Amino acid sequence: MSAAGSTVRGSVLLGALGSVLLGAGAWAAGALPPGVPDGVWGRRGESVTWVCVAASCAGLVLLVTAWWQLGSRLASGAGVGRWQLRAALWCWALPLVPGPLVGSSDAYSYLAQGALAGRGLDVYALGPAALGGPLAANVPGMWHRSPAPYGPLSVAAARAVVAVTGEQHVVAAVLGLRLVALAGVGLMVWALGRLADTSGPGAAGALWAGALNPLVLLHLVGGAHNDALMLGLVLAGLLAFRRGRWCLGTVVLTAAVLVKAPAAVALLCAAAVTVAGRDGPRQRWRQAARLAGVAAAALVAGVAVCGQGWGWLWTLRTPAAVHTLLSLSTDAGHLLGWLAEGLGWGTAGGAMTAARLAGLLGAWPRWATGCGAPRTPVPNGPRAPGCWRWWSPHRRRSPGTCCGRWCRWRRPTGGGWRGPARRRQWWRSRWW
Repeated sequence: MSAAGSTVRGSVLLGALGSVLLGAGAWAAGALPPGVPDGVWGRRGESVTWVCVAASCAGLVLLVTAWWQLGSRLASGAGVGRWQLRAALWCWALPLVPGPLVGSSDAYSYLAQGALAGRGLDVYALGPAALGGPLAANVPGMWHRSPAPYGPLSVAAARAVVAVTGEQHVVAAVLGLRLVALAGVGLMVWALGRLADTSGPGAAGALWAGALNPLVLLHLVGGAHNDALMLGLVLAGLLAFRRGRWCLGTVVLTAAVLVKAPAAVALLCAAAVTVAGRDGPRQRWRQAARLAGVAAAALVAGVAVCGQGWGWLWTLRTPAAVHTLLSLSTDAGHLLGWLAEGLGWGTAGGAMTAARLAGLLGAWPRWATGCGAPRTPVPNGPRAPGCWRWWSPHRRRSPGTCCGRWCRWRRPTGGGWRGPARRRQWWRSRWW
């Protein structure tokens, strides 16, 4: 798909039209609240629903086309400024705000959990079924008796929204969650623009790939998912680490963990990079202890302020207990387990372990010989985020440098692997 002859303004307007069609189509084809069948977001007739489905599909095609055009212009070196991409983001995001949820009804579960917490009930022991009323009726049946798998900060945000709108005003409560998601997206844009502070098209590419892509718009804004708040805090925390404010970064990343637990990966990576940047074992151990202390204090303080207790640590496996066909990885896991049990190769758990091991063994040769990272920019077409210059934590270095430093140490030469001296040299290098 070529961007020849198209202007930035034309791409922005094309994406805005697609977003308007998506938002309009959601009024009949979106995730409507079944507990309020005759409300503002009530069910429509079958003919209207099919028209809205067609409008949503057409809007999605237009939105992806516009996004790809902007990426093609960036890859070709055409001038696309940050302010133009920010304008495109809000032009594409705002039409999704007033409409029903797009593609997911998870926000109804957030609201039910917030209402449970507002009543003083334990959201990590009870499911939305204990709530009753329209909020519980909107939650999909497979989640009715499932405790909240989210952190206490996410529950606290939903509780605040329900406290403002009330339990009977479902539409207003969903719009409140969408405002929280927009705040998370805004934090993402702010942090991305400062993380990607290298010269050239890197900063614009970061905004294009990290904030403007249709997945962000549909999943975070259209679906009002709490991932928006988590990702915004993650990027803000990484920015603080990059600027040398590791204490602030640790607190912000811990807050992201209190939204959703996967943010702990970002905290561990940032901590490892910071520790590796210290000279000498004593300095590294001291820095690791300081990081652990700040993270523990922030975690305890956050849980105390949110007031939900520590039950969330034991409900992290809740999503794994429910099988949804929309998760392709879960579908593959179930298929693998059925085949293993049917053929007498063992249990599903054993088959999953074998699959993970096979994946690691298959990836190892590629990783050990260069990780597959490109050493020169890809000249044609929008590139994956890992190929953009801004993605590497090394400022003003080419793509693949970060990966290449590790691979140069790991690559076998002559009589075998390089020894501890190279390992110490690698760990002493400053990554941030």
